[in-house]
Amino acid sequence: MLAGMISLGIIGPGLIWQNTHRDIIASLSSDFVVRAVAARSEHNQQRGRDAYPDARIYADAQQLIDDPAVEAVVILTPISLNAPLAAAALAAGKHAVVEKPLARSVDEARGVVEAAEKSDGVLYVLEQHVHKSLIPAVAGMIRDGAIGDPVSFERSVHVRIAATGDQTGGYGGTAWREHPDFPLGNFFDGGIHEIALLQELFGAARAVYGRGRSVRDTFGDVDALSMVLEYDREVQGVFSHSSALGRQGNRFVIHGTTAALECTDTEITRIDADTGETAVTPIDRVDESLTMWREIAERLPSGTSGRYTPEKILHDLALMEALQASLDSARRVLIP
Repeated sequence: MLAGMISLGIIGPGLIWQNTHRDIIASLSSDFVVRAVAARSEHNQQRGRDAYPDARIYADAQQLIDDPAVEAVVILTPISLNAPLAAAALAAGKHAVVEKPLARSVDEARGVVEAAEKSDGVLYVLEQHVHKSLIPAVAGMIRDGAIGDPVSFERSVHVRIAATGDQTGGYGGTAWREHPDFPLGNFFDGGIHEIALLQELFGAARAVYGRGRSVRDTFGDVDALSMVLEYDREVQGVFSHSSALGRQGNRFVIHGTTAALECTDTEITRIDADTGETAVTPIDRVDESLTMWREIAERLPSGTSGRYTPEKILHDLALMEALQASLDSARRVLIP
């Protein structure tokens, strides 16, 4: 192993590993080496053998965590396993690199954060949306007064995650997503990306009022949501999310006192409030997942957390709990 390389143990080499992380880690071969793989199914164990002939293959995750050759445990499991496995890795003095969301509740996540504070390892949650090049571009325009004072935003993110007709790259075929043991259906699993992005742009949300419904029998109690989110400086936003209706009407517009910004991953269009004139600013889109893994390579050896800090992680989960409380009560709920 080359000096400076981080030895990884992969728990759960399933769909997200195949679709995203495997090829990126392979491209960063001077930073990472896979030393062990743990999987419950024989199929995924064999997949680990085929991909990493020199790695140890385990059926039990704790055995991988206890392997002295593993420095960082990459946890790519169903949501209910994220927190206990991350806490176990940190208790063993290992880095815990875990898929979002970290836990099913704030209390569960806080236990992991406390474990990280006592550990020689670093807690890193794999939230790639905070690395979007859209964020510094938009934040810079707002900071420079391009829209005057920010007032409100409209964000619509609609897709279909389903056993048939899936639009998410196959995730709709995952049993634990189709029959979730976590709140808010796919919004808790996939929508938390958007909540993290909004926190990067507007800071921590202060209150939420939400309404929702289910249009099918699977994928959780709610799969079509609308909410009003409140932030500092009297900024408020309307956010619509559906995991059932398919791709329709997706947009992101930020309104200010002098102009609005229509935002995509590749460009920002400024629309003057008085004249309606438009000006387009292209964005050099980056691979946010690759950028995230480069940050992991940089920060784990130095013992520092990533851009998605424990404070942000806990706040996003607090927002999720407040949203559930709002759905239950049909009232505006403050976010602690």
